[in-house]
Amino acid sequence: MSMLGILFDIEKLGEGFYGYAAFQIFFDALDTRQLAGCALYHGDTNATLHGGSNEYCIAIASRDEKKIDLVRNAFWSYHAKGLLPLPIRFLEHDQVRQEPLIPVGFILPNGELIGETETAVWIAEVLKKSQKKHETDLK
Repeated sequence: MSMLGILFDIEKLGEGFYGYAAFQIFFDALDTRQLAGCALYHGDTNATLHGGSNEYCIAIASRDEKKIDLVRNAFWSYHAKGLLPLPIRFLEHDQVRQEPLIPVGFILPNGELIGETETAVWIAEVLKKSQKKHETDLK
């Protein structure tokens, strides 16, 4: 299974709950309906937990390398306050596996997120807000 991590600068994500802000950026950059079957993970990086950095990671895992490429391409050209600069914005396969990330859930064919944790509930709320924004942008 291939994995890709997107790195965020916690300080630049602003006041409040930085995980929420990071997922808002993540979902605004992508149409999750294109990521059906992918798993999401999140958390502070090892460097952050050990005091050497201040980074948050959202990672995606898929057996379909095309979906990983889709995310990489989307974030290669996406610019939002809070994303780390290119090219240090990404963690690739084994680098992601070494991070202490927590599973969030899986993306369904309709783009919705399914997960059984409290974390999955608030992340699903962020996703719904972003989907409404995407629908409005298409009109």
